[in-house]
Amino acid sequence: MRIECSSTTGRIESVRPSHRQQLLLDGAEYRLPPGAVIFPGFTDAHAHLIGLGEMAAKVNLVDAGSAQECAARIAEQAKSLPLGTWVQGFGWNQELWDFPTLPTRDLLDYFIPHHPVLLLRVDTHAAWVNSAAIHAAGIAPRWVEGGEIALDESGQPNGLLIDNAIGLAFQHIPPITTEQKMEWIEYGVGECLRYGITSLHDMNVEPERLEAMTRLAERGGMNIRCEVFLKAQGDEWRAVPKPGALAKNVNIVGVKYFADGALGSRGALLIEPYSDAPDTRGIQLLSADQLAALAAEPARRGFAVATHAIGDGVNRLVLDAYTQLRSNHPDALLRVEHAQIVHPDDVPRFAQL
Repeated sequence: MRIECSSTTGRIESVRPSHRQQLLLDGAEYRLPPGAVIFPGFTDAHAHLIGLGEMAAKVNLVDAGSAQECAARIAEQAKSLPLGTWVQGFGWNQELWDFPTLPTRDLLDYFIPHHPVLLLRVDTHAAWVNSAAIHAAGIAPRWVEGGEIALDESGQPNGLLIDNAIGLAFQHIPPITTEQKMEWIEYGVGECLRYGITSLHDMNVEPERLEAMTRLAERGGMNIRCEVFLKAQGDEWRAVPKPGALAKNVNIVGVKYFADGALGSRGALLIEPYSDAPDTRGIQLLSADQLAALAAEPARRGFAVATHAIGDGVNRLVLDAYTQLRSNHPDALLRVEHAQIVHPDDVPRFAQL
């Protein structure tokens, strides 16, 4: 078998028998073992390209088996940093720990008292911080729209920030340069290609990230097709007036909203209260009317509309919003991202809409 491709993201130009199994890719020949199978490139329909590089730059907590192990890894990293420098980690998941309870600041305070610490949960919908971070960011007990500052028994922040409350800490972390963004995106491209992903839908892209994507494309680094869904919760998408090609392999196609949080931090909006936290049903970030109103203009301009919805309560809400949108925009591409828990009564509505 001989296969010729114009590029890693090109189409197969010819397939013809040969005396040996051989792959011709970008002018290079690759010998294949007997019985080898070649797949077309995969598409990841919901990804965060820059996140692959960004998370690789943080302390890896994905495989940590306990809160203590997370804190020990952060403490080791902090040893090499000047006092007061922020230390960031990614990937903790209390569901995988020996004692699966949500963490608090106390453990981080014991291990890392002199560095502000911000550790993102694996779903990025919760952050675990220490007292130094709480003080550096000026976080005090208060209501946060679309988020929560968890409190201890004395009514003070306990070190857990949910959804929009995470931004209270992030805004005090030194800003990321365009060059750093380019490095992270390029790393993400490489990781995708390593696993055979040649196309992805990049979700919740801030307009200021587009410069890094464009510059990377101009120097030949965007070697996967990237369908961009712009961040839209605060009308950020208006920086790009219409969908279309931005650079080689970079296409602006849609907008992205969030209607609830995630299950692991009890931010997903449920119809009934959480069985292990009967005082909450989760967090609602948008109402049906708000979502329908926000998405109307992008839909009119030809953007696809994608909405993050995890819980059964919020999936019903998003379907209600899309019912409104569909009446005025019959050809709009409407997507529900995740649809993790759906009430049986709502399943037929996906087909109807």
